[in-house]
Amino acid sequence: MAYHTDEFLRKRQNDPKWRDAYLQRMSVQQQHRRNNREFWIGFFVIFLGGWWVADYFFGMALLTQLITIITSLFR
Repeated sequence: MAYHTDEFLRKRQNDPKWRDAYLQRMSVQQQHRRNNREFWIGFFVIFLGGWWVADYFFGMALLTQLITIITSLFR
């Protein structure tokens, strides 16, 4: 089957000839959104875990240092 844009399929979503292609494309988009969401949740968890480990082992107030660095950039 030929590739068609989302707009093309969206306009023909109720057309029996294109309904299967539309549903398949929407399924692919949902899978991409789900994968993207899982990636960012995993990234956030790993980032916070790394932050906690660094704070525990190095004894630094990382949040305070980060805020100081960011605010110094805008002075």
